[in-house]
Amino acid sequence: MEQAMPYALGAEVLVTMIGKMGRVVAVGLGGLYRVLVGGIEVACREEELQAPSPAAVRRQARRPVLVTRSEARQDRASDAERARLGSIDLHGATVEEALRAVEERLDAAILAGLDHLDVIHGIGTGKIRHALHRFLRGIGAVRHFELTRDNPGVTRVYF
Repeated sequence: MEQAMPYALGAEVLVTMIGKMGRVVAVGLGGLYRVLVGGIEVACREEELQAPSPAAVRRQARRPVLVTRSEARQDRASDAERARLGSIDLHGATVEEALRAVEERLDAAILAGLDHLDVIHGIGTGKIRHALHRFLRGIGAVRHFELTRDNPGVTRVYF
């Protein structure tokens, strides 16, 4: 028997990793959700969402629904949160796990107002690096990406 998802399509939720309100626009398998936050869709796991308090819903209702990228950057995350969101280590992940994690971190980094993300994939066989670069070419928010000069096991993604 399949377990019911606690957040329905259209539900208002708080995305805890960025501290922003959003609306569930898609419900996936395994507790995955797509949440619209300030005009940007964010991939979230169920444990990264909370039902908002009534006060938060009232505050959100007074805010404009669409936020431009420059306006979103004005509401930046704390320095510690920005440092955490600024890189992701994929060592030990499968290609599928790595791409899912990168998608989630890209969403969070963009919403936090960062201008780049360092993806640590290592050198190894190159499977994750090749899959990552192919994946990044299909993301509209990514301006460009490159291997860092000092470490070919890290791809820096600019958005």
